Amino acid sequence: MKSFGAGMFVFPHGIAVDLDGNVYVSDADGKDGKGHTVVKFSPEGKVLLTLGKSGIAGSGPDTFNRPSDVAVAANGDISVADGHGGNSNARIVKFSKDGKFINT
Repeated sequence: MKSFGAGMFVFPHGIAVDLDGNVYVSDADGKDGKGHTVVKFSPEGKVLLTLGKSGIAGSGPDTFNRPSDVAVAANGDISVADGHGGNSNARIVKFSKDGKFINT
């Protein structure tokens, strides 16, 4: 069995698969320069896109604070549920399929 991103996540939490079979994983915590990201993998496990800044919590258009889930629309747009209780965010952040910020 292939292991997607083994050792690269602090707290892998949300997972989604798009129509092309790409796998998206949200990392809902941060530690030691990892986490607070959403990573897109090809069906073969190659990293295609990373949203957020590894290990950096924030509330801007390019940062997350405990992203807990991810969903991918039929057109490829990516929606991230950013926040996981406590002092984290409470928002949905939308990106185009190539990772460009659309809105919060």
